[in-house]
Amino acid sequence: MYYFDNQYLLQYLLSGASELKVFADDEYYTISSADDLLDPDVGHGYDIYGEHDTFDYKMIDHVMVNGQIFTLAQLQDSVAADEEDAKGGADKAEKDTDKSDAKAADKDSGEDKEDDKEDDKEEDSEPKKEESIQIGDYVKNTDPTHSQFGTKGSVILSEAGYIAYRYFDATSNANFSTIHVNARQVAKC
Repeated sequence: MYYFDNQYLLQYLLSGASELKVFADDEYYTISSADDLLDPDVGHGYDIYGEHDTFDYKMIDHVMVNGQIFTLAQLQDSVAADEEDAKGGADKAEKDTDKSDAKAADKDSGEDKEDDKEDDKEEDSEPKKEESIQIGDYVKNTDPTHSQFGTKGSVILSEAGYIAYRYFDATSNANFSTIHVNARQVAKC
């Protein structure tokens, strides 16, 4: 089971998030600086009255980054997807090694290599979902469990299986909001 630890929260602060809040023990705590996250066991934050308090990272239910909520369930899904990607990469490397060995054996025995070439063409033609969504594409959030389900916007970042897109937000003073999601949570429009 994964949880929002100090290293994970620190990444949000270092990425330039202007507001970071954690929801633990049925209360929101505002994280004001990286110093609040130095202890790997206990975080420091400020409640709605501006009073300093501590919280256990394992008790965090969700975090709010610039008004965008990320739940513990989303974290679990994200980590599981990353592990799948890592496992898939290891399996692909193993298959590539097996192909190299097979090609070397074919070369030595003088057998016909047409079957191997056809297999390679089929593998190369399969598009990956992460590669199919690029900067400038227009996407829609298709994850019904996500807080911004149904929003549509233009992709401004696509990296490592995650994307960020800007969408019209009537509740925002700027009229546009940016959201970061797993690439599996959106589809091209």
